[in-house]
Amino acid sequence: MSFSGLLNSEMNVLSASMSPTAYGGQSPALSTVYSARPCRIVQMGMNERDVLGRLGVEATHKIFCEADITVLGSHQVVISGLTYQVTGYDPADGAVSVHHNEIVVKRLSRV
Repeated sequence: MSFSGLLNSEMNVLSASMSPTAYGGQSPALSTVYSARPCRIVQMGMNERDVLGRLGVEATHKIFCEADITVLGSHQVVISGLTYQVTGYDPADGAVSVHHNEIVVKRLSRV
């Protein structure tokens, strides 16, 4: 089975920014960076969350996706209507060719 066969969800990657209002103020806005990209999301175990917590990284899930995207810490990811904040990004350091990306995220509460 190929790696892409394991990607059972789709994600939209959004970038948060500020846009001007009609009265001269600013309001938060989200713009789409990547749309309908295949991914797989898994909940992190307590041991992994504890290790990251000691490093100051608050995370609840890990997203696996193909290596052809770049994600920033300011991005948000939406999968099946649930929003996650990117808290870490792990491209394979020093690798000549990267097979996949691992994105560490924290699930945001519904408003």
